[in-house]
Amino acid sequence: MNVDIVARPEMKAAALRIPRDGARVRQAWKEISGLLDGHPNVADREHGLVFIPEWQWATEVTTLWVGIEVSTFDNLPPGLERIAIPAKKFAKVTVKGDRARMNETYHFLGEWFRNGPYERDVSEGSLGYEINRLHPVNPFDIPADTIDYFEFDIYAPIKEGVPDEIRSRYPGIIGTVIRKGVPLKIVGLESFVNQRGQKPEIVIPRLWQEQFMPRIGEIADRLPPYATIGLYQYEPPFGPGQDFRYLAGVEVDPHSAAPLPEGMTARTIPGDDRFVVTYRGKASGFGQVWDYFHGYWRQTQSEYEAIDDYEFERHDARYQGVDNENSVFELHFPIRKRVQETRLTDKT
Repeated sequence: MNVDIVARPEMKAAALRIPRDGARVRQAWKEISGLLDGHPNVADREHGLVFIPEWQWATEVTTLWVGIEVSTFDNLPPGLERIAIPAKKFAKVTVKGDRARMNETYHFLGEWFRNGPYERDVSEGSLGYEINRLHPVNPFDIPADTIDYFEFDIYAPIKEGVPDEIRSRYPGIIGTVIRKGVPLKIVGLESFVNQRGQKPEIVIPRLWQEQFMPRIGEIADRLPPYATIGLYQYEPPFGPGQDFRYLAGVEVDPHSAAPLPEGMTARTIPGDDRFVVTYRGKASGFGQVWDYFHGYWRQTQSEYEAIDDYEFERHDARYQGVDNENSVFELHFPIRKRVQETRLTDKT
């Protein structure tokens, strides 16, 4: 899943307020679409809107508004509420799948806000919304108890006042999330990088382009989606500029008994939980990911601490090359819950 930061212009909508209930959503849609059928104020006939009161996330969302975008509030039919969403920034994520996938996407968005540099606007009166495509299938025509596929965009408002220096300092970071870790078996070519005599920004691309990628086809039992992994392995003392081992490789079946290609190494990445930072941009700006994690996120965390033994990059179909500003790839930082201190009372 990807979360995009988008700037949306002001939006006006005519809406009906309802209790949070799937059947009531469909009933309200039928009513409002009938009231506005052919109405000249309708600005978008391709989408249906569901508005969510952001301040209710703290307890339970019990109220929704079902609406249609309009160009003006003049001469609307009676009984419709008028909603005006000011121009502002939103976190956008797309739901595409069954009900479990929809719930997973909402959870992912919540974690993204919790772990990232942006804060969700949950102030009283703040509204997020879902934009539902009405074609080729109108989801509001399918009963709530039988619908089994969802495809819509979630727009969650971003609180104004997030420090500009944080956003401007890390412009390439488009998403963060904590993921449950699983062990990964990686096979590839490994090299030791001595930073006193070598530049990682030169050594690592050469390892990929000149040595590993021409031989990637020799590796058996690769696992889909066939992403490539760049594993950094550190030894204490940890700190900036330290030497490390770097493995350029791919994930393989952990039970594979296939022989290793000549000169290649197999490593198992532990099953630690991971703080995953998604970056978009040229590889030359990738250093901001480390700066964000080590210089900002881990310094502000009270719940988690970093495991400094290793980190790894992950490149999938979104990666378009080192010099492409639209390339998207991830850096996974292993973390663990902090051990909470227990206060001992005096003996009596």
